[in-house]
Amino acid sequence: MTYGVDVRTGLAAAKAIDRSFDPITSIRALQFYGDGTLNRVPPAMQKDLTRWAQAVDLTKLPLLHPQGGLSPGGPER
Repeated sequence: MTYGVDVRTGLAAAKAIDRSFDPITSIRALQFYGDGTLNRVPPAMQKDLTRWAQAVDLTKLPLLHPQGGLSPGGPER
């Protein structure tokens, strides 16, 4: 990805923060541009997001663990 955090790691981080997080929903969202103003996303970016989403194997997400105390009100596990 452009800013250094790949989709796979981002999904794993979200799962680490919230155990109820479902990465499938995010993968689907990265590939859908039919509602509201989502059609304003430039075609090249749509193509990149779709390619990145399709490259993720959800069975191989890294296992990350949250670290307590990194932010006020954050997870204290």
